[in-house]
Amino acid sequence: MEKEELIELARRTQDQGERIRLYQRADKMLIDESIVLPLANYVGHFLVKPWVKNFPLSPMGIWFLKDVVIEPH
Repeated sequence: MEKEELIELARRTQDQGERIRLYQRADKMLIDESIVLPLANYVGHFLVKPWVKNFPLSPMGIWFLKDVVIEPH
């Protein structure tokens, strides 16, 4: 059964449990067919002095600097 047929059958099904199972099967089929294509790749370079401790590295570019410690050098 194709995913479109599963979705249509689920839409018409009165039994909620069966409807959920049908939607889950269609969802799994869609995920299995999907291709992941990265559109961008970012590489960041940081130079952090040795006396700077607990500098957070974040892949999302979000830094909370409250834990950073700058030691005397």
